[in-house]
Amino acid sequence: MKKILLLTLPFISLFAYSQQPMNLDACMKYAVENSYKTARAATDLDNAKKEYSGAVLSHLPGVNASMGVGSNFGRGIDPATNNPVTYTTFNNSAQLSASMPIFYGLRYLNQTRSAKIAKLRGEEQLRYTRDQVAEATMLTYAEVVYYTEMVELQQKKIESYQMEEKRMARLLELGGGSAADLAQIRASLASEEYNAIALRNSLEISMVKLKDCMNFPLDDLLKIVPQIEDATLYLEEQTPADIIAFAFNAHPVAIIEQHNLTWQKRSLSMARGAYYPSLSLGGSISSIYYTSSAEKYTPYFTQYKNNLGESVNLNLQIPIFNGLEARLRVSVAKNNLKQAQRDYDETMRTLSSEIRQALMELEASHSQWLQAQKNVEYQQIANQANHRKYETGTLSIIELQTSDNQFFQSEIELRRAYLQYQIKVREMNYYKGKGYLN
Repeated sequence: MKKILLLTLPFISLFAYSQQPMNLDACMKYAVENSYKTARAATDLDNAKKEYSGAVLSHLPGVNASMGVGSNFGRGIDPATNNPVTYTTFNNSAQLSASMPIFYGLRYLNQTRSAKIAKLRGEEQLRYTRDQVAEATMLTYAEVVYYTEMVELQQKKIESYQMEEKRMARLLELGGGSAADLAQIRASLASEEYNAIALRNSLEISMVKLKDCMNFPLDDLLKIVPQIEDATLYLEEQTPADIIAFAFNAHPVAIIEQHNLTWQKRSLSMARGAYYPSLSLGGSISSIYYTSSAEKYTPYFTQYKNNLGESVNLNLQIPIFNGLEARLRVSVAKNNLKQAQRDYDETMRTLSSEIRQALMELEASHSQWLQAQKNVEYQQIANQANHRKYETGTLSIIELQTSDNQFFQSEIELRRAYLQYQIKVREMNYYKGKGYLN
């Protein structure tokens, strides 16, 4: 029984965890940890780290060992007697050699530096991928929250119409009211119920999109906190020039392009290294064992000891002509460097433009949010006054519904403006160096 309980505890805890409503940070964290894009970027980074380790190890000497075994048998001429004889020979050789590059046109050094740059670029690419996944999750989460609130507002509106329908039907039974007004209320109620179906469908679609962003099981129930916590502007005193200058040195996209530019410079240096001579140092130890049926037998290890030989060599290679291959590689590397410089300049310009647009959108969304609050307040006062007029008979049902719709639309705009402002605050904080995940 205890074993069964121990085995089921992890699943019980997992089930309990899955039933807890997830807020925005929890959803973004789940998405980052389970995203295929993040896993792919992590794999690329791991490969880049291994390539860098291999480039570092390439500076170490290379050591090789070899061994050969051979045997000959057949007839031959004895040089002493000039008579044909049958003999058998056996030989065994062994060699241990080592070599180390001393100068290779700085290609090994630049190769190591390029591998290090690729590793750093992979780290930034992983960070940027995580940020992209978190941002996509945040936008989809805000969409779910928006439609959740719309469904709730629509349901309240439907309930209000249902109450009005019952009231007017009762008045009509008592000999008061208007059949036309009752028909109008019922028509409006049917229209609002139709809109509610469309909103619920939009909510379900946005929930599927959120699960897809998070890589959450589509068949499982995902509970979220239907609101976004207030976010404050990070380093509010910074000027646009300060934000852009910081982003040029800290934003993942800018750092990736900087690494790409540096990597192309190293590639050009490696290509130019083919023009230079190369110098390497090598050495070896070798020995051989030989025996023949026509000669006196000498012990195996004695021969290996007596035949032991050592060598040291210094190899210098000077490139004279290689079919213009080095020249072509240098030309291609120069073109790639020019293109990398253009890509870097374009990225910096695009990043600067994005930040300036984000600042303007932030200011606009904040103003719209403040104005939406005032609009809701005024629309509520006007709607309450129109309801009193309708009760006294000085306002028609059409005019009352128009007032209700205006008030309802103002509430929708308020929620939309609030969510939009919160998203823009988080986007601007990201440009300032504060990640989407706390």
